[in-house]
Amino acid sequence: SREIALEKSLLSLYRFYERRSWFQEGLVVFGRAAASLEASFDSASQITGRKAVILGLLVSQQGWYSHRLGLSEEAKTFLQKSLTILRPLGVRWELAKVLNELGVVTYRAGDYVGAKQLYEESLAVCRKLDERRELAVILSNLGNVCRALGEYEQAKEFLQESVGAFRERGDQYSMAVSLNNLGEVFRALDDHL
Repeated sequence: SREIALEKSLLSLYRFYERRSWFQEGLVVFGRAAASLEASFDSASQITGRKAVILGLLVSQQGWYSHRLGLSEEAKTFLQKSLTILRPLGVRWELAKVLNELGVVTYRAGDYVGAKQLYEESLAVCRKLDERRELAVILSNLGNVCRALGEYEQAKEFLQESVGAFRERGDQYSMAVSLNNLGEVFRALDDHL
């Protein structure tokens, strides 16, 4: 259908702007698209179906680009709006993605407990999907937030699992980042013995 094709092209367009660090441009483009799509609904109660999923993704990308531009409050607002749209739709991959992104924004704001809750919810959704790429990223994020909270044993478990998931995917760069973070956990554990 047209909606599925549009949704797939959105992910490509997201990657295009992300890889070029064109966050301001992406924010504008995704913002215009979201405003146009949102205007096509007569009321909030009509935001349903694949068009609603697309709107949720457009709004989440506005949130992510706002985050990348250092606009934390705007990022949080967009991502929370995206969750409000996506939660009732029962779309799991999209929900896991947005929960993880909101977790990153929350973590960077220094709310480690809040970030951990978002990552855990994202992880629970992702485990049901068996979506290895997103799972590995979420596990890595959970490991880092547990380390920040001083929960080193839990951090170690999450990071070890993320290393395995990245290795399985052949993602050497991300695996190296998780290994480095795991090394920091082992150093902290050694300091606490």
